Amino acid sequence: MHHFSYHFTLKFRTALLAFTCLFCLSAVNAAYIVADIDSGVWDVAATWSNNAALNGGLDYLVDKTDLLSNGAYSVRTPDVTGASRTFGGKSLTLNNGRMIIKTSNSLEIDDLRLNGAGVITFWRSDVTCSLSGNISLSGTNNQFQSTNNTLLDITSTLSGDGQLVILGSGSGSTAGSGQVSLSGDNTGFTGDTKVTNGWLVVNNANALVNSTLDMTGMAAGGGAVTLGSSATAFNLGGLKGGGANIIGDVTISGIHAPGSSPGLDTITGDLTYSGGSSEVQWELASNAIGVAGTNFDQIQVGNDLDFSGATSLSLIFDSTGSTVKWSDSFWQSEYLGTDGWLVFDVDYDSNGGGLSNFSNLNLSSTYLDSDGIALPSYYSFGLEEINGDIYLTFAIPEPSTMLLAGLGLAGLVLRRRKRK
Repeated sequence: MHHFSYHFTLKFRTALLAFTCLFCLSAVNAAYIVADIDSGVWDVAATWSNNAALNGGLDYLVDKTDLLSNGAYSVRTPDVTGASRTFGGKSLTLNNGRMIIKTSNSLEIDDLRLNGAGVITFWRSDVTCSLSGNISLSGTNNQFQSTNNTLLDITSTLSGDGQLVILGSGSGSTAGSGQVSLSGDNTGFTGDTKVTNGWLVVNNANALVNSTLDMTGMAAGGGAVTLGSSATAFNLGGLKGGGANIIGDVTISGIHAPGSSPGLDTITGDLTYSGGSSEVQWELASNAIGVAGTNFDQIQVGNDLDFSGATSLSLIFDSTGSTVKWSDSFWQSEYLGTDGWLVFDVDYDSNGGGLSNFSNLNLSSTYLDSDGIALPSYYSFGLEEINGDIYLTFAIPEPSTMLLAGLGLAGLVLRRRKRK
């Protein structure tokens, strides 16, 4: 009797878990999931809940939260060197799960889905692996990780609107850094790409054409981005700098925010703003000229700066932590020419660079201080080109002009009173 009761309970629990699992995963049509905890190799039948070899007609899932997985969260590729491997299933979905790459040379997954906290880790030393196929991203915190002086080359085509996070060991573009390269044409990828540490190399001009490259929150010296090794101009959907160090030429078609409130971005090659939706968001955080990267945003360009289309320079004085107040005595003086703020430092390394189409850069018109008070209209900010650099200036009208403005306002009030 005791034996019968145990058998019935086990069968009932298994059936209930299976029903719950399939109901939760119906959206991704994944019937087979990782059965072991952090140890399953995809070529081993016992890794999967159906205890069978990979089947090209089936979808597979790694899901930390799934009941049948008993808390499982990762699957490993075969541990082989100098060989190529192809995933034998129809698709592989990482939903809060990890794939650990132990294969060097090349790896192909025709349909790989990262559905939020999906992690791909290349876990070897001093070798390269190329990952090909198609990768779709949704949700946040999907990660590509490379460790121990390895190179994970993503030749796959990326799509979707999920967030991609680049992680690596080491500091920036230095020996020992884990390196991730994006080598596919990812026109269909519209999510943000965040570099936290390690080294991102972009080898295709359209790898991030519709993605905003986000380097905010990056530890000092903790990451670097290299845009190819040729003369090709690489396209970014936007750039949140936060102290970005970008090696190469870049064209930005969206928002460029040096960030870190404030920040200093360095582009070693050419920087082009393509116009249309191009906008540079510039911050000043104190009542001072101060220091670039500490008190105000600055963008350093190693070669040429070109505003090839209409570009807006939006001045931001009310960001979090700002102490800017128009009532401060600092704003009772003018800051013209090189006494102003150096916003674009062109040819900062004196290797030969210049400025083109300066007239396409236009200032925003409303400026709020940290208290939300608008700058009086008789004060004015301006832009000035000096030796190929771009300065932001601040002008105060002559006393007679201010008097006339006051008389005009008084006259307007008087006329309104007479009409009553």
